[in-house]
Amino acid sequence: MGLHHNFNVHIHPTQHLVLFTVIVSLQLFFGLLGYMVMRHINYFKKFIDGKIESVTAYAAICPGVALFVMLNFLLNKGFVGTGLIYKLSAVYLFLYIPLIYLQIKTIVVLFRLNRKLIKI
Repeated sequence: MGLHHNFNVHIHPTQHLVLFTVIVSLQLFFGLLGYMVMRHINYFKKFIDGKIESVTAYAAICPGVALFVMLNFLLNKGFVGTGLIYKLSAVYLFLYIPLIYLQIKTIVVLFRLNRKLIKI
């Protein structure tokens, strides 16, 4: 994206599709691996839902935000950009359902941490 904006280097839409598919796949792999480890050590019960107070628990928000952003790039620059689906079509809106769910879950965790850690 930076090459396109700064140096006028045009990238074919199929290259976007491949790039963002690889990035999302890696994010999902490492995200699921991290989730399994965190669940195994009871991270969520201790730091998100439990009594332990640590501002580093806000790091649990980052994967949700990053995945949401990359899925938007995959959907819009990848699928729509290559013409595989049309913007605002039924398929497009159906593929947005997991993104909306992910965003809502991320916001819920953020508010839960705010309520727990920011005492005004």
